[in-house]
Amino acid sequence: MKQNIFNKILTGASLLAMTACSLNSWNDDLKGFEEGVNYDIVTSIEYTLTDADYAAIASNATNIALAAADDAAKELQAVGTQHSFNSKITAQKYLPAFLGSTSFQYFTLDNKSAVVATYNVATGLSQQSIDVPSAYTYTVTEDNYISAWGSDDNYIGAYAPSHPASNYLPKILKAEFPEAEAGQYAVVTYNMASQEPVFGTVGGNDTPNVPEGWELTNTVANVKLNDEVTINGIVTGVCAQGYIITDASGSILVYYGTKYSGENNINDAVTVSGKISSYNNGFQIAPSDEETVGTWKYVYPEPVVYDGAKMQDAVLNVGTENKIAQYVQLTAAVSISGNYVNFDLEGQGNTQGSAYQITNELKSQITSGNTYVIKGYFTSVSKSGGAPKFFNVLVTELAPVAAAPKAVSTRASLIEVQTATEYATYHFDGSAWTIAENTVTLSEADYRAMGQKYNNLTTPDEFIPTYLRTKYPYAVAEQSVNVVYFYYANSKSTPANDLYVYNGSEWVKDLGIVVETNQFAKANGKWLFDPNVNMKWDSSDEAKLWWQACVEWVFNNKDVPMFGSTGIKSGMGFVTTYGNNEFYSGSGYYQCNVDIRPSSPTGASGVGNNCKEYWTKLNLSDDEVVAALKHNFEAEVLPGALSMIFPDADLIDGYEDDINYTIEFQSYDGARIWQTAVYKLVGKGKFEFVSCTWNN
Repeated sequence: MKQNIFNKILTGASLLAMTACSLNSWNDDLKGFEEGVNYDIVTSIEYTLTDADYAAIASNATNIALAAADDAAKELQAVGTQHSFNSKITAQKYLPAFLGSTSFQYFTLDNKSAVVATYNVATGLSQQSIDVPSAYTYTVTEDNYISAWGSDDNYIGAYAPSHPASNYLPKILKAEFPEAEAGQYAVVTYNMASQEPVFGTVGGNDTPNVPEGWELTNTVANVKLNDEVTINGIVTGVCAQGYIITDASGSILVYYGTKYSGENNINDAVTVSGKISSYNNGFQIAPSDEETVGTWKYVYPEPVVYDGAKMQDAVLNVGTENKIAQYVQLTAAVSISGNYVNFDLEGQGNTQGSAYQITNELKSQITSGNTYVIKGYFTSVSKSGGAPKFFNVLVTELAPVAAAPKAVSTRASLIEVQTATEYATYHFDGSAWTIAENTVTLSEADYRAMGQKYNNLTTPDEFIPTYLRTKYPYAVAEQSVNVVYFYYANSKSTPANDLYVYNGSEWVKDLGIVVETNQFAKANGKWLFDPNVNMKWDSSDEAKLWWQACVEWVFNNKDVPMFGSTGIKSGMGFVTTYGNNEFYSGSGYYQCNVDIRPSSPTGASGVGNNCKEYWTKLNLSDDEVVAALKHNFEAEVLPGALSMIFPDADLIDGYEDDINYTIEFQSYDGARIWQTAVYKLVGKGKFEFVSCTWNN
């Protein structure tokens, strides 16, 4: 097997990538290019597009008109947020307008200038990533909130646990965007209160919605173990295995365990009968009978504030006495570990705050590692290794510290309701709006946790992998998720969607990015994609790789005839033992030239005798040797090397007769002389000799 010495050296080299596209599709309006672009380049620069450049390309007026004609408006907007061209928005067609605009820092380049541009092409961009940048955007209005609460007087400018946004947003979007077509997206901004507002007087509504004669009991504060009791109370907290019932004297956990249906809501008025039991020093009731009789708005009392030291004291000195639930507040860093949600407070020692059977709705509001103000009911102290450790809280409310909660407009709410700005992404299937599947939308709290002053990102790739690593600590390989956020560029905030896939160790944006480098030329005041390639084969590191391709082509393709009993295997008869020069045409990367002295092949050093004997037996004159060396180089060696360097170069519609590769190189006949050879691309990776100046 022949050794491929060129591929080893070529690794890491920067080579131009040729791509197929249609000339006529973008050339109609660019007068002066109808016959192709064949002229000498005066000024040439290399340029790599930045994130801001892609945004400028997407917002360029000329490109917007082109995309409208191509029915590719969504794909154009995706260029700005994904920082890559795609199958519909190609660099060949949409980059020229940018190069001619003031958004390009070299827009003053004159005619006969060229830009060798390097850019990204997304070969696997998801449809959602294409569609979301052109999504509808909608901010919920005060009228929307009034409608949700069903009152012009008793409402807040936000949704709440009893009035979740998902109950109202689909109808709002259907009414606001009647012209929506199947496949379109909408990103909605709304306020969310984690705490219920209270309307009316302290202690409940002026007119609670309960049966006549039904009153809150005074039972909870006086319960004892094994008592059979009946409690009239209000549901003031809900968890995955039960709820907190509060009567006029106190609060207690109603415990169902894993069979809990989860049908109770905050502010339900209920009558519960059952036996008092205890678990981990906390009283609870095992219900034998329960009835929801109506609703009664509850006003939470001022919570008992716990810091780390106070929590530690409560845990370590829990004693043996059972207690009813206590409404508390903690400020703590929250961490998620599987099904467990823990709270870390400064000064807590070996104790630990823990969320008791937290609901999925509340858990979804948590970003692990962030700090929250937590309110809820201290229900019990559980042990670890036989020692008291966990301060268990049935959570009713979480407010991220990073996003300072703000009060919203209310009508007659008895408590100041704190809210945060949330975002949701919806998809229209042709008949209804539904929450986008497998999608997370960054919230105000997420932006603040990332250190952003505003609710958008300028460098999303810097933050999103960390966000996902925190949000999905137990992700498995191949798990994927769409992340919707607002991308800020060119003084504009636009919805964006990135699809990320977990590879087993990190989250990676899934675009199928290919980096391409192509030349664009300017003539008659217009820029156009120019597939012609100009190369100067000097003594630079890159050029040495090209010269080495010549040597390898000879090594792989030209055998020296065997004379007598001594033979040289393969092309090593023409290639020096150092592998850096060949004497079939005289090329080499040691001197970076073509040695056409007639004495070189017959007096070559570092090669086998067969090479010298081969040239001697040809019985050529000096002029004929020079002619043979030139022919071998221009007709065989150089086009063969170009096929190795550009194996994927291919014809382009409209340019079949115009794609030329111009090579400047030096010949040596005792003095170095610059020569220019021209080759025509005639097929994929195939080059046909056109001319060389040493023949003139």
